Amino acid sequence: MTLATNSANTNTKMLKRLVFISNDLSSIGGISERLKKIQNHQNTRVCEYFVLSKTNSSGDIIRNNITTHGNEKEVLSILSKWKSENNTVFITPNNFLTLHHRDIRQAVSSFPLIYMCSGQMAFMVQDSTVIGKLDHVRSFKASKIVAFSDSDIDFQRQLGIHGQIKGFLPVAVRKRNTFDPSRTKSLGYVGRIDFHAKGCERLIDIARSVKKNGLAPIKLFTTAGQNSPDYHRLMQMIDHEYLNDQFDITLECTDKETIYKDISMLLLPSKKESFGNVILEAYSYGIPVMSTAYAPGPSELIDHNKTGYLLDDFSGDNVVDVFKRTDDKKISSMSAAAFKKHKKYSMESHFDFLERIAADALNEFKGENTLPVFPELKLAHELAHVKKQLDNELRLKKARQIQPSVEKLTRDSHAPVHEIGSYRDVDRLGSIASLAAEIRELESRRETNRNYRKFHK
Repeated sequence: MTLATNSANTNTKMLKRLVFISNDLSSIGGISERLKKIQNHQNTRVCEYFVLSKTNSSGDIIRNNITTHGNEKEVLSILSKWKSENNTVFITPNNFLTLHHRDIRQAVSSFPLIYMCSGQMAFMVQDSTVIGKLDHVRSFKASKIVAFSDSDIDFQRQLGIHGQIKGFLPVAVRKRNTFDPSRTKSLGYVGRIDFHAKGCERLIDIARSVKKNGLAPIKLFTTAGQNSPDYHRLMQMIDHEYLNDQFDITLECTDKETIYKDISMLLLPSKKESFGNVILEAYSYGIPVMSTAYAPGPSELIDHNKTGYLLDDFSGDNVVDVFKRTDDKKISSMSAAAFKKHKKYSMESHFDFLERIAADALNEFKGENTLPVFPELKLAHELAHVKKQLDNELRLKKARQIQPSVEKLTRDSHAPVHEIGSYRDVDRLGSIASLAAEIRELESRRETNRNYRKFHK
C-alpha cells in the first residue's frame, strides 16, 4: 500500500491534514501523552497534524490543538472550511468522538474517518458499555480500521468486523543504550493503576515475594489522576499488608530519563493490552520487559527469552524466581536485543504509515464512511429490549399515580389539564382523555413484552 503520486491522474486528492480526536490532553500517560508526543515531532512533515480535544485542563500550549468544549461555533466554522478543501482525514482512538458535542460529531463524520483500536475488541466487549448502545453500534462507521495485533484482528473478524490494517505505535528512537547491568537489580512498573485491565493488583503478590527474597523495592511510576482508577485501592492494600518498604513510588513524573534510569526489568501484568507503548519505551532504554503471555500486544512485541519474558503464571513467586535466575550476562544480552528492536518503531515510520493509510482513505472516500467498527451482539438486543420494557413500566407507573389527581382536577375545574400548572407531569399528557389513551398504550406494550419473553424462552 503506497501513497498515490501519479501526476497524470488529475483526480488524485492530496492529503494535507490529519486530525486526531481526543478527550482531555492534560492526562499523564496513555493516548493523551502519545498525541502530545506526535505533535512535538511533526515538524519535518509536509502533512499537517492537528488534535481536536474536548478540553485541555492543564493549560499547556500544544501545537495545533483545537479545544471544542465551549468553542463549538468556532470549531464548526473551521471544520466547514476544511470540508470544502477536501484534503483532511480524521483519526479517532477508541470512542473519543462520542465525548464531543453532537454537532461536532456530525461534522467530523462527514470526513474520511480512521478508527484506531487503542483498546482491543475483547476490552470493548467485556469492559465497555458502547457495545450495548445499538444506535451507536449501527451508525458508527469508519473508512479504515487500524488494529495493533494479529490476535485482536482475528477476534474482530470472528465477530464479523473486517477491513482491519495492522498498525503500530511510535517511540522516540534513542542513539545509545544506557542500560547498566552492574547497578542494583530492581523490578519496575510504569503506568496507570487499573486492576481490571492492567492487572495492577498483582503487584501486591510480587511485593510479598520481593520482601521474602530480600530484593530491592519495586520502582513504581504512576499517576493519582482520573485515568488511574485503582490508585487509592492499591495504596490501601500496600498499607494493609505492611509493604510500604517494598515500593519506591513516584507520582506524576513524565521525565523518561528519571523513570528508567534505575529499573532493571519492567513488569507488565496486564490482563488486556492492545499494544503496550510502555514496552517500546523500556526497550529504548535497553530494559527487558516481563509480561503476561496472553495480552495481545505484549505477546507480539516481546520475544520470549530474548527481549524479555512472557509468562502464563504471573504470581509473585514465579515472577521473582524468573527475575532472580536472570544473571548479568543474560540481562545484558536481553538489553541489547530490546534496544535494537525499539528502532523499528520510530516516529518517522509511524508518520509514514499514518499518511499512507489516510491518503488511501481520502481517495477512496465516496461521501460516507462504510466500515462497521463494532459488532451487533444478540445480548445487546436483549438488553435494549429489557431497557425499553423497564422504561415502559416506569412510565405506566407514573401515569397511574397521577391519574386520580388528573380526574379530580378535570371534574373540579372543567378546564383542559394542560392549563392547570400544579402538576408538571400532567402538562405532557394534556387531558384526561390523552392520559387514558397513554395508559392503554403502555398496557398494550406490557402485553407485547410478555409475549416477547414467552416466545424467546
